[in-house]
Amino acid sequence: MASGTLSDPLLYAVFVTALGVIALSVWLLALVAALRLQLLARERRLRLVIARWQPLLARTVAGERIAVPALLSASERELVLPLWNEVRESIRGEAEARLDALARRAKLDRTARSMLASRGPRKQRILAINTAGYLLADECRARLLALCRDPNPTISLTAVRAVMRAEPARALPDLLPLMLARENWSLVHLVPLLRATDTELLAGTLERAMPGTAGAERVRLLRLAEALPPDLASAWAGKILEAGAPDPVIEAALRLVRDPRDAPLVRRYLEHPGWQVRVRAIGALEHVAGAEDVTRLVAALGDREWWVRMRAARTLVRLPFLDERELARLREGVTDRFGRDALAHAQAEERAP
Repeated sequence: MASGTLSDPLLYAVFVTALGVIALSVWLLALVAALRLQLLARERRLRLVIARWQPLLARTVAGERIAVPALLSASERELVLPLWNEVRESIRGEAEARLDALARRAKLDRTARSMLASRGPRKQRILAINTAGYLLADECRARLLALCRDPNPTISLTAVRAVMRAEPARALPDLLPLMLARENWSLVHLVPLLRATDTELLAGTLERAMPGTAGAERVRLLRLAEALPPDLASAWAGKILEAGAPDPVIEAALRLVRDPRDAPLVRRYLEHPGWQVRVRAIGALEHVAGAEDVTRLVAALGDREWWVRMRAARTLVRLPFLDERELARLREGVTDRFGRDALAHAQAEERAP
């Protein structure tokens, strides 16, 4: 009797638990189905928006003045924005003004302003920043500059591009200190961005900043100088190599050398104690070497550091005045086995499609 009394509550608890699990499973299935239906509906709406707006954007770029579709809702404007940005980034000239005017008639600028003020998902914020750079540069300048200091490198770099695109002459002096300090801003993104700016503006800004930099900041400034035309950048490098500097600065300067008149300065660093400097000096010779440097490069094939040997081999292979037959003769004369292997490897790399 006692056992039956004890088992009834346990069975009831098991029954209630099972019902709860079934109910939770049904709820989760319903939620997944609802989300799936919502996604399908959004994709269908997006296809409709693209089908309607792609021809309108193309006709605007071609020079037609089109009527903005009626009843353009806020949600539809958010779907149009990525498409508009894609087209806007791909055009130049008079079509830019026509596309901007269409965006304002469609109130895309209002949508971008609202999105810029919100703390939405990162993808939405990036879209808003891009659009604001085209349509709201003056009105939202303070906000865009603030976003340049955002700790997220994707957000901040997007803001930098937006500000620089709108007003490089005014923005560059403000942004250069950030470019020098923010190590999480990749040079792969910054150098092409600076390369698109006016050469005189960029050269003047970098030159004025040079005396106030040292250490890592000076290295980074020299890396940014890779955006300058080779003759200007090489002139800077020559001055630094002539005066001498810490190894990381010398390495950065050697990356800029393009003037054959600086070859004697480069040769000074072929015997430098730091192997990283030797690698960069050999790399610089690829651009300024004369026939008399072949002997120096062959000697570098016997360097104790693998990276130096490989850089010397690749530089020899890329010299325009050495053909395959001459390289084969040089390889036979290399007494160091590792250097000979490095040259053979470099030749195979160069021949590979």
